Amino acid sequence: MTLVVNQTSLKIIGKYFNIFVNESGEIIIIPELNIFINGNFTNDDDLKVKTINSLSRCVNYYVLTRGQRETFLRMCNEILGKQLSCDDWDLIYRKLGNAINPSLTTRFIESNYDMKLLGSTNLF
Repeated sequence: MTLVVNQTSLKIIGKYFNIFVNESGEIIIIPELNIFINGNFTNDDDLKVKTINSLSRCVNYYVLTRGQRETFLRMCNEILGKQLSCDDWDLIYRKLGNAINPSLTTRFIESNYDMKLLGSTNLF
């Protein structure tokens, strides 16, 4: 089986962290915290979806140093091509993280990240 790792993702993420790709095609970002993203994307929207699903939690919830947290914020914003705040990423994680709502994630990306689509900051 041949693994195809998206080169754009390697360039962007590699600017921020000392990454490597394991034999499963996962881009390992911070190995000691098990922070990674699957590197097998077909297009840039796949990278955006996986960033929202897998990395949005890192901006606010992982036990990271302040510098690592700020680096994650800059990296995630660059991947999406949008300047979002930590509060925005908190709402993104709570409403879309861990792939809890794939159709809303797609609509959110297609809307150029219209935060109104995510509703209020209340979960219920």
